[in-house]
Amino acid sequence: MTDRITNYITPLVIIMSFTAFGQDIDKLHEEAYKLYNSGNPDSAEVKLKIVVDADDSYHASHFLLSKIYIENYDFENSRKHLTKAIEADKTNQSYRDEFERINDVTSAFGMAKRTFDDGDNYGAIDEFQKLTEEYVEFAPKALYFMGIAASKEDEISEAAGYLLKALELNPNYKDAQKYLDVLASKKYNDANQLVRRLDYEEAKEMYKSVLELSPNYYQGFFQLGYVATKQGDINGAIGYYTKQLSYSHFFLKVGLLWLLLIKKMTK
Repeated sequence: MTDRITNYITPLVIIMSFTAFGQDIDKLHEEAYKLYNSGNPDSAEVKLKIVVDADDSYHASHFLLSKIYIENYDFENSRKHLTKAIEADKTNQSYRDEFERINDVTSAFGMAKRTFDDGDNYGAIDEFQKLTEEYVEFAPKALYFMGIAASKEDEISEAAGYLLKALELNPNYKDAQKYLDVLASKKYNDANQLVRRLDYEEAKEMYKSVLELSPNYYQGFFQLGYVATKQGDINGAIGYYTKQLSYSHFFLKVGLLWLLLIKKMTK
């Protein structure tokens, strides 16, 4: 609740500052534009929202917000701000052209999404695959849905392949990374079950597949080290624990185990 109140009050205070001190919102828009062009869209978005909250008819800021949202594959918010831009500047043909373009993309993705929502996962994969070719700019979004659809059919390797391809095309695509981490977590938990059943060889392969899905899933290195100790592979265990430490220097449990293993080897 406190965070929500703070999120509301902060922009309000800034807007009141504009009124009190007569600060030029044109300047703020220009700052946002520079941030956007320098590869900092998140900071640009914050400033642009302040501008349109202060003056909802500031069409240039609405238009730039629509660009930021479409680059994040947020069709709904992109269209919302494009509509605001058009309402504020009805004669601007470039706004209308962009709206038609985004509308076409939204419609195409909506049809594929309906197939997905109806539970036809393989049909959805086929439709989204076509979208990767028809709308290359939005291929990561299509690949993201292909990954989800494949995972619903328990085709985890295929799902991971789609998501990794999406991240290859757009390394900053947070949704794809989050879902890839979800798949990695599922495999990690499955591997833990194998360890509890003392099936160390299968568990080792499963942990390795976790790291293939998400190389930064450093807990996998710890578990591989643990499995290696159970299998008597001390050198292998030290190697895995060392990798773990490179990701999490303050992971005390790993550090202590690592030191104990070195002590054991030097006896």
